[in-house]
Amino acid sequence: PHCSIKLTPEVYTMKLALIVLLMIVFFYLARASYALVTQKDKGKTMAQHLSWRIGLSLLIFALLMLGFFMGWLQPHSLLQ
Repeated sequence: PHCSIKLTPEVYTMKLALIVLLMIVFFYLARASYALVTQKDKGKTMAQHLSWRIGLSLLIFALLMLGFFMGWLQPHSLLQ
């Protein structure tokens, strides 16, 4: 089974942006976890990092929806 989407510059850029954003989300999750364990002012620092994580997650969701509507990304079944 082959993918029906050709790897155009738009598709490549979208996928690369999503991967980079996911890595940044995990980075902020790690920073929040580190702040929880080590810092005295845990609440403010951790809240800032988690706020960034939530905002970036919403951006990822919006980019996924844009990619689906533009035809750059297609959902697929793992059972194929």
